[in-house]
Amino acid sequence: MDKVRLLPSGVQGLVPTEAVLSSFTMNRSPIVLDLCRELEKRNLFEGPTLVYSAVFTPYENGTMFACLSQMLQPKSRGTVRLQSTNPYDPPAIDPNYFEDPEDLKVVVEGMKTCQRIATSGPMRKVGARPFETVFPGCEEFVGDEDSYFTCIARGGVVTMSHQVGTAKMGDPRDPTTVVDPLLRVKGIEGLRVVDASVMPIVPSGNTNIPTIMVAEKAADIIKETIQCSSCGFPHYDQYAEST
Repeated sequence: MDKVRLLPSGVQGLVPTEAVLSSFTMNRSPIVLDLCRELEKRNLFEGPTLVYSAVFTPYENGTMFACLSQMLQPKSRGTVRLQSTNPYDPPAIDPNYFEDPEDLKVVVEGMKTCQRIATSGPMRKVGARPFETVFPGCEEFVGDEDSYFTCIARGGVVTMSHQVGTAKMGDPRDPTTVVDPLLRVKGIEGLRVVDASVMPIVPSGNTNIPTIMVAEKAADIIKETIQCSSCGFPHYDQYAEST
């Protein structure tokens, strides 16, 4: 059953939905809807100012809320690469949004749920109604809900928060991993990574508590290593020698 949980923050409620059954995981819901108060809207679209100006500016003096369709378990995977050997150069980041078409389908279904919430009887009773402004570049799709929401998703997709996976943990023989199961950086002696970057997949929720648990586990691993240097997995170099 879907539920609304109120939080003491800018996000006023989270609605786990069953948008697409094929996207189910052990976390049960492939998507979550964030219900944000009006003070959040400018921060959400700080980058694409054209979008903010076209969609939100006409309503700046009024009261509004935003219902955001967020992927919890995206199947698409982006990349973060070095642009050069200069450590001061920014990295080359490719979010690779919607590489898997299933992600787009799930987000659009979430947007439809937002629309149903905004036009529901209880919301109409308090005077709520969807924006009448049109998302820039999607004018030709007005009147076709699927096509219009798909256009909005493609043009307005943003990364909200809780990024992980830039130093993926896993089997040292896997070329996509950076650290082994003991958080040791492959090929470098005496260096571990202990933060959200080691998570191989995005957790369905805030990364705060999972990161604390990674740190707690790392502390235990380091203490065990000090007490017994031969315990645990062999170092990456030993893996490399045996393959």
